Amino acid sequence: EEEEEEEEKEEEEEYVRDVPRRKRIRAARLPPREDVLTEATTRVTMKATTKATPDATCTLGGVSCELAKTGRATCRKCREKIAQGVPRVGMEAWIMGRQSMTWQCVPCYLNNLVVSYEKTGRSKCQLTGRNFSVKEVRVGGRSHTKTLLYTVQSVRKVLEMVVRWMPLPQLLQGEEEILNINRIEGSDALASSDFEDVQSMLTAVKAIWHMQAGGGSVPEKSTAVRNLLPDKDNETILKPMMKDIDDGGRPPVGAKSGVKGEVEWKFGGHLCRGRLLPSKETRTHCFARTHKGNIKTLTKGKSYWAVVG
Repeated sequence: EEEEEEEEKEEEEEYVRDVPRRKRIRAARLPPREDVLTEATTRVTMKATTKATPDATCTLGGVSCELAKTGRATCRKCREKIAQGVPRVGMEAWIMGRQSMTWQCVPCYLNNLVVSYEKTGRSKCQLTGRNFSVKEVRVGGRSHTKTLLYTVQSVRKVLEMVVRWMPLPQLLQGEEEILNINRIEGSDALASSDFEDVQSMLTAVKAIWHMQAGGGSVPEKSTAVRNLLPDKDNETILKPMMKDIDDGGRPPVGAKSGVKGEVEWKFGGHLCRGRLLPSKETRTHCFARTHKGNIKTLTKGKSYWAVVG
């Protein structure tokens, strides 16, 4: 024992002689090495447990659904902030000089579809990877400058996933507006058989819609959304993104009215005027000729334009 004590004293003397006083003071203030490792391990464990689980995000065919993390993102369609905890739909698009994730409210994504025929046979379905055949019907989901194309059968799976994230107040209030084939761009150019195919697909997607509104079961990946919806306190947060608008003399969606006269529309902070062209009217759009001879496309059901005379 005496020898051990002498050895310890010798080691302490060597430490004091070799290590500068400044480092000795700093070392005396630090906790033992084991405590440092324990604290670091605890911090890492806490960070891992608070990280979002994979089930918090659903991704299918290039479309992602999740609850907004911060409330800073802006919907690329209605241009409103998406509140924290509210479901949102994301697609990668080229924006601000780089490829980045762009977000939309769930109703805005469902109301931002486009349908067309394949012309060249070179484009592919985003879900199956199969090339479209020429003149095959393709349905696209849009966000900012990006459009993802799907077959009619494939887009049903994507829309079913998105509808499951739809807040309950919007489910109950937006049935007539959302997933209405007459409001889908390009639907007026479809042949009658293709029109019926797309309409039946949308009807099948709405079956899940009615199941949720009637208290049906929600898939496991949407349990976070289901737990969020029933609270009445959340109705102010989950208020519908679709705004009620007066018709402003605009013709209704889904029919050709042949309306004539002067129109006004907002563009770049200015109020522009033109004259409607009844011969070019479709079930979803009107067209007006400006004073410069250009043709302006006006979407039915939108509040940025009105018939003034």
